[in-house]
Amino acid sequence: AVEGGLGASLTLKASSINATSGIHLPSGTIDMQTTNGGITIGGSLDVSGTAQGFYDVVDYTDAGRINLSAAKGGVQITSGGLINVSAHPDGGDAGTISINAPDGEFVLGGVVLGQGGRGGVNGSFNLDARSVPDYAALNAVLNDGAFTESRVIRLRTGSVLLDGVTTARTFRLSTDAGSITVSG
Repeated sequence: AVEGGLGASLTLKASSINATSGIHLPSGTIDMQTTNGGITIGGSLDVSGTAQGFYDVVDYTDAGRINLSAAKGGVQITSGGLINVSAHPDGGDAGTISINAPDGEFVLGGVVLGQGGRGGVNGSFNLDARSVPDYAALNAVLNDGAFTESRVIRLRTGSVLLDGVTTARTFRLSTDAGSITVSG
């Protein structure tokens, strides 16, 4: 497990990345980039916000940012994977998850958390991928994880069926080579 100080930043660049351990950088930034293969997250990536005491006053830091970018592969969060950009429950804004896999598939089999603290905003989710196996399942996981501030999703191929509830203050969905159908 890797744990850094408040607001720390970690960048990993490799041909491919298989992250099965825990990385905890409170209010920090995790940036993973691959050049030839994909990124698999089987452990936990945590940049959640914290409570900080200053003499007799407690203040809350906003959550950080997680960027996963696979130039020529996909990004997969396995069933054991966890990505946390939540704020501290008592205050602060949630953070952002950005996925960039223009030549690969994005598979979200794990858990993502983006709950804002009391009075704060919930998480933001940005995705640019060739495809997703099941848009409805992705949408449900994002709803459950409280990614309601912003969702910007670009799919390079495939059609999307919007069926069910999508909850977001800002919502953008586009597909380069496919159609978007709104049902229900």
